[in-house]
Amino acid sequence: MWSFLLAAWNALRSYYVILLVGIIFVARAEHYPENTLSHHLARDIGISFVVAFVIIITIERSQRKELNEFIHKSMSQTHTHLFQTIFGVEFPQRVWDFIRDRIMRETFFRVDTNVVYTIKLSDPAVTKFGMRTVVLETETNQTVKNLTGRELIYPARYFVEKDPSAEVGGVAVTTPTINLFVNDDPITPAQHQSADDKWEDTPDFHRHQHNVTIAARGEAKIKIVNIISSKLVADTEVWRSLYSCDGLRFIIKFPNTLRVGVDAMHADEIEILHRSDTLISCRIKAPLLPHNGFMFWWTPCNHQDPATDPAA
Repeated sequence: MWSFLLAAWNALRSYYVILLVGIIFVARAEHYPENTLSHHLARDIGISFVVAFVIIITIERSQRKELNEFIHKSMSQTHTHLFQTIFGVEFPQRVWDFIRDRIMRETFFRVDTNVVYTIKLSDPAVTKFGMRTVVLETETNQTVKNLTGRELIYPARYFVEKDPSAEVGGVAVTTPTINLFVNDDPITPAQHQSADDKWEDTPDFHRHQHNVTIAARGEAKIKIVNIISSKLVADTEVWRSLYSCDGLRFIIKFPNTLRVGVDAMHADEIEILHRSDTLISCRIKAPLLPHNGFMFWWTPCNHQDPATDPAA
């Protein structure tokens, strides 16, 4: 690249020499009497040099533009076929577009993602559809890094699933409680309302977006706390990341009267770090793409207990 720029500068200097020679001849012509051969010859030579300079510059600019377009096109094709060149595999264009838009052009990256789920039996006991309900608390912590050299606005998005029983008459529905903390400071109720307005709900989800300013090469700690009180004693839950992150650790806490299973929504298997009658600690070591995550489910243990028996 530097050699190309140096060559271009040297060429440009030689072009200005042509212009300078032309100006010298035109100026020299003024020193000869008019209508003499010397006057006309010096003037015509000078004008010829000036015209040559203009033509050269015009052609040079056109060629430079064509060269830049050619280089840009060649580099785009090189990037598009990068994986094919390295691995000998031709990726479909849609796969390349996804990698380019969702990963390579991302201006933020999420690290140290930790999720804690806590399942608690409703107290006092609440039933829905003839079954005992549980309270599900979620806390998600992660650090968001600004990868660019300029200050950016990070859209901290959080959402929770709506209770489908809201469409069934006679069932009381409690809207989930959602709290957001930025660098350990909770956002205000007014900010929470503004976040609700910034990202419209869908038929299935309550959605929010709180904009966080992150300095160039800086970072922000984001914590989201959800409390859902309408899950059944035998139910499922899904956690997925809206954005790419460098991995995931999560813990599920539950009473010993429940049996819990877990699986990855990811190409890699979940690594179980610890398991007991009341806790499962896991991690996914590989990076997560958007909407990767995990799911888990719970049911009462075979030995029914009055606290978890659906008929209790």
